[in-house]
Amino acid sequence: MNSKHAERWEELRKVNPNLAMEYLRIYTTMDKAQKHFNNFKKECNDWLDNIYKLGVK
Repeated sequence: MNSKHAERWEELRKVNPNLAMEYLRIYTTMDKAQKHFNNFKKECNDWLDNIYKLGVK
C-alpha cells in the first residue's frame, strides 16, 4: 500500500473502523485487478510478438 492510501486508511481506522475495512477491501481488490491486468497485457504483447514473427517469416 502506498503512503497516501496507508495514511488515509490509518486516519479512517481511528474515526470509523467499519469504513476503514471497506477502504481496505476496495484497495485490495484494486491491487489484485491491477496485477491481473498487467499479466494480461504482457500475454497480449507476447501474442502480438508471436503473430508478427510468424507473419514476417
